[in-house]
Amino acid sequence: MIDLAMREAGITRARTVAIPDIHNHAIWAGYVVSLCPPFDVVVAHNPVTLELFREAGFEVREVPLHSRSRYSGTRVRRLMAGGDGRWEGLVPPAVARYISDIDGDGRMRRMAESPAGVAPLHPQRRVHRRRHG
Repeated sequence: MIDLAMREAGITRARTVAIPDIHNHAIWAGYVVSLCPPFDVVVAHNPVTLELFREAGFEVREVPLHSRSRYSGTRVRRLMAGGDGRWEGLVPPAVARYISDIDGDGRMRRMAESPAGVAPLHPQRRVHRRRHG
């Protein structure tokens, strides 16, 4: 979907690379470098990512999130699950077409109707502690 949106926007000098998280900050920057074509600048929003790449000697640029409360993947999925067509205006047209072509909005509605449902907007985290003794 990112590739579709970039192509539609005329962005041709960028490439997306899927990078599975390894949950290890000590080797994260080197791991990313090993999976990507050569690059000089890291653009991110996550402060940990920015710091890890800064420490590895890369130029880093922090990008602020744009209207995060409006343009949120969680919000888009919730609108889809509720059958609200307004989600289409929250994604680039090429992405809306792709999601419609694969019946992504229908899948979200069916998931919402299933017993498991769709995850809450901000799930409550519960911590269970054992008492010793």
